[in-house]
Order: sequence, then C-alpha cells, then structure tokens
Amino acid sequence: MSYLFRAETDSVDTDSVDTGNGENVKSIVSHSETLLTVGELNSKIGSLLKSNLPSKINVKGEVSGLNVRNHYYFVLKNETGNSQISAIIWASNLSRMEHFENGDEIEVEATINIYQARGTYSLIIHSLHKIQDTEGEQKRKIEMVEN
Repeated sequence: MSYLFRAETDSVDTDSVDTGNGENVKSIVSHSETLLTVGELNSKIGSLLKSNLPSKINVKGEVSGLNVRNHYYFVLKNETGNSQISAIIWASNLSRMEHFENGDEIEVEATINIYQARGTYSLIIHSLHKIQDTEGEQKRKIEMVEN
C-alpha cells in the first residue's frame, strides 16, 4: 500500500531554502500541486534540515525520560518544558561521556538524525558536558536529604 500526501506549496517561500546541492526548493517542488508519497515528503524534509543546519550542533537542555538499554535514549528539553527533542547516545560513545541523570542540565555536541521511516528526527550525541548545580540537580539533592 502506498500512502500519498498532497502538498500545496504556494504559501512557502521556496526561493530562500537551499537544499545543499545547488538547487533551491522551488526547483524541486513546483508551485503547482504536487503529489508526494510519505517517503518522498520525509526525504525532502530531511534534506532541508540537513542542508540548513551545521553538521555539528551545540545544544543545552534538561535530561528527561532517560531510558538505558544498550544505548541511552532520552529527551532534551528547555527550562520551561515547552520544547523538546529526542536524543540518543550510542553504546560505543558512552565511555567518553560524563555521568548524568534525569533532571541534569547538559550541553551536548550532536548531529541531527532523520529517521525517514517514521518521519522523526533526533540528536545523536557525540560529546556531553554536565552543567553543575542546575535546578533539577538541586531538587534531587533536597529529595535525597528529605528521604
């Protein structure tokens, strides 16, 4: 079964978005109605993300939802909690990372990973620095003293 997505692109400023290979979006997606499969749409979105961001990104945020399997999976969110992104540390990189827990604020150097099959993106963490005495860490210390 093939899923299709009908995109109307008249409202998008496609002239200003470079795809990274010398073309702009206007040359890829015409202003007329274009019929895309979900995979094609995800591929185009992934190309736009990768071509308009540096290869390595520095991001800071609070760790939430840490799930340790062979790899570390978690969410990195901002202080107000109104924005978040999934993050992954592969097992092969764990030995080079500082220890961190839920509630810790960290700074990371990462690359964007686009998982085309689901249309999701996440950060692949290459290095990590824990920011000391964050609000989450202070709360944890208070909870430890109280218990």
